[in-house]
Amino acid sequence: MAALAPRSYAWAGLVAGPGAWAIGTQAKYSYVSLACADHPVLVTVGITLLSAILAVLGGVISWRAWKTFREAERVVPPDGREAREFLAVVSILMAALFTAVILVQGAAGFVFDGCEL
Repeated sequence: MAALAPRSYAWAGLVAGPGAWAIGTQAKYSYVSLACADHPVLVTVGITLLSAILAVLGGVISWRAWKTFREAERVVPPDGREAREFLAVVSILMAALFTAVILVQGAAGFVFDGCEL
């Protein structure tokens, strides 16, 4: 059972990074109509930080799966292990990329308040 766990989590960063970015972006777009109210920056920053944390969490889960694959290298025959390692590495990189995208996009919240027209 323990051998199946990393295989099922290697793709976590591949889904969590873009998913967190998409959900965070949609949440911020939904918030635009309320952005001119009391504290628009705090809500935008909160959504950004929550999205970034979700993306990083997906990357950490993929990293743990990759680490498990690397540790099992000496024990398990290579029956597709390289493909699972590749998936885990790509997932880690995607999570890192989308974390950077989320943070850069969120930095615009400090410059623009959503009331510009």
